[in-house]
Amino acid sequence: MANWILEGDPGMDLWAFDLRRFGAPHTGLAYLRDSAIEAYSKYYAVAWPEEERSACRPLRRSPLHPVLGRRGAVNGVKFGWERL
Repeated sequence: MANWILEGDPGMDLWAFDLRRFGAPHTGLAYLRDSAIEAYSKYYAVAWPEEERSACRPLRRSPLHPVLGRRGAVNGVKFGWERL
């Protein structure tokens, strides 16, 4: 950060830290706020298998989502999409 301020260049490729790489749905202020609050609250929590985060869901759903939900499907999330 200091190099960026002093030299005008961070000295490294920062694309890995750029939220825009996730797409428009993930860069909204409400999404970022809710996601950050949940991540902070679970930082020291035990991670259990098949445990999914609940903030910012459902963000994206396919047309089959309601049909599968009525049939008892359990969804996880991947890149904002509800998936089986």
